[in-house]
Amino acid sequence: MDKKLRLPCIIMIIVGLLMMGGAGYFILQTIQFIRVSVTTTGVVTDIQSYRGNDDTTYSSIVTFAPKRGEEITFTQSSSSSWIPYNIGDTVPVRYNPENPKDAEINSFTDLWMIPLILFIMGAVIFGVGDGIMAAGIRRKKIIAHLLQSGQKIQTQLVQVHKDTSLRVNNRCGFRIKSQLVKDGTVHSFESERVWFDPTLLVKKDQPITVYVDPANWKTYYMDCSFLPKEA
Repeated sequence: MDKKLRLPCIIMIIVGLLMMGGAGYFILQTIQFIRVSVTTTGVVTDIQSYRGNDDTTYSSIVTFAPKRGEEITFTQSSSSSWIPYNIGDTVPVRYNPENPKDAEINSFTDLWMIPLILFIMGAVIFGVGDGIMAAGIRRKKIIAHLLQSGQKIQTQLVQVHKDTSLRVNNRCGFRIKSQLVKDGTVHSFESERVWFDPTLLVKKDQPITVYVDPANWKTYYMDCSFLPKEA
């Protein structure tokens, strides 16, 4: 796998696992809260606003009367860019009778949205990192197989070009492009990504060695071992 991508992929996998682990913790906490809590109704008594750099979000302030003790007022844990309830609205409330201050609006959004979003984001980040790592491992196996059993051909240099499809630390790599005309058909090949400009290191008349799968020339590996290793 591309060495420049290895560390970012490992970081993505770790971050994704941590986020999914955190989501799992919140899910267990929510299940426990639902198990011990009881339901009632409350009234929206005020709206709390939070000003950010780009927008303002809102949360409802709710007051309810538990079975025992004085009225409790709490702020909705989630917030949104719109006002979810109007002042005076009646809302369903779930609270812990042993600790009535442990209360929340009894809705899917307020109970499950945060762990759900956290889990989805973690799964996406983990999936991207793991997918790139897995693709790199598969590619490494293909290269090893081609070097051992592939057909060795000599191709002619076409150009060196920037590969802008990926940037690491605001740097993009380069690829060497070559081709071979065989039986009236032009076969084009590209090297693996190189993280320095090899233009001055490749002579125009220099043959470029490529290993191809005899059964499918679209599976190939360009041998760039003539290039120096990057420091």
